[in-house]
Amino acid sequence: MSPGSLPDVIEEDSDARPAKDVSSLSLDWFAEILDLLPVGACLYDSQERIILCNKRHRDFYAPISDMLGPGRVAEEIFQAIAHKGALSITPDHAESWVKDRMTSFREPGGGGFDLMLCDQRWIQVDLRPTGGGGVMEISTEITEIKEKEDTLRIRVAELQDSQDRMELQGRRLVELAEVLAAARDEAERANRTKSEFLANMSHELRSPLNAIIGFSEIMKGELFGGLGRPEYSEYTTDIYNSGTHLLEVINDILDLSKIEAGRLDLVEGTVDVAELIEGCKRFVISRAQQEGISLQTDIAPGLPFLLADERKLKQILINLLSNAVKFTPEGGIVTAKAALDEDGTFVIIVSDTGIGLKEDDIPTALAPFGQVDSSFSRQYEGTGLGLSLTKALVEIHEGELLIESEEKKGTDVIIRLPGSRVVAAPPEDRESLSPDGENPDGENPDVS
Repeated sequence: MSPGSLPDVIEEDSDARPAKDVSSLSLDWFAEILDLLPVGACLYDSQERIILCNKRHRDFYAPISDMLGPGRVAEEIFQAIAHKGALSITPDHAESWVKDRMTSFREPGGGGFDLMLCDQRWIQVDLRPTGGGGVMEISTEITEIKEKEDTLRIRVAELQDSQDRMELQGRRLVELAEVLAAARDEAERANRTKSEFLANMSHELRSPLNAIIGFSEIMKGELFGGLGRPEYSEYTTDIYNSGTHLLEVINDILDLSKIEAGRLDLVEGTVDVAELIEGCKRFVISRAQQEGISLQTDIAPGLPFLLADERKLKQILINLLSNAVKFTPEGGIVTAKAALDEDGTFVIIVSDTGIGLKEDDIPTALAPFGQVDSSFSRQYEGTGLGLSLTKALVEIHEGELLIESEEKKGTDVIIRLPGSRVVAAPPEDRESLSPDGENPDGENPDVS
């Protein structure tokens, strides 16, 4: 068969043109048809020689396009592709690539492979056997598909990396949670140990202190005769006062430790708050008078009774009144108010015209042992337990304690107890008490 003729694949019939004319025209016609295809096409005969090749195929292998003519052998073409820069492969892989391509080329059922060309384009090569033992090589550009595959591969890798990092973070969070849980348990054990120690220590100290206070009180009162010198009487008074103060501190520590340990029980009953405030006022009025401070009460008319632990409520009120007197200068006013709010909340307010607090100092004042001025030279002495203990006692009554204060102008300590603790109406003959202790008619005090 000459290079310019098509293989004899068409049988003659009576209606066809002469065979010579068909052969001479068909090869050119077939080449023109192949050039119109959007894919590369190269036809090999049974001897692995090129019969014809279209423009798209030559375009893919531009560096060796002059070799892609009729009569060229497949292995020669593959060698040129591998060694003359038509592909994006390294020289040390050229021979193995040629061997693999020839194996695919000679597969009885055909074969295929993907190639990256020298200009970074990708093509997919499909080798299909023809009826006469030849091979049709069809090449389709798949650059866009490869780019999408690469993008997808990158995304998958990124997702896998994100998943790995999330799993690592998850494991770390689990480990951190375990560490925090262990630390929490250890802190709770330490806190219980501390509370138990404080409770035990307080009990151990209270017994000898009670004896000291009792004997000093006997000596101070000279129940068994005179002490002789006046200095002894002064000393016993000092012993009694110091012992009493120390016992109060120990009782506060004991109460606070019991609250922290969840072991402080309320002995609840019906409490007349108006009467209780008047009773607590008598505990601090002497000191208030010594300091030149006016101590007043302002009880709303018709104030109901309250379900509460009377001893604890008394402790709350005395703490707040004592604090107010301590931090109010001469000429100031301390007022205890009580009223029922519109929403049914029972409100108690202890207000003063004292030194006040900065807003940032309020959390410190409410913390156990917290003191706004903790220096040794501070003007106002104390352990820092009063407000924190008072707050805790209010909270075990299901209430809340709030502080509203302005520096150098005064402080309002507000106790709000739930309406569920309002249990009874007061006696009909009880009237409100004015700030000066008299009983005129009046409106409910402002408790907002």
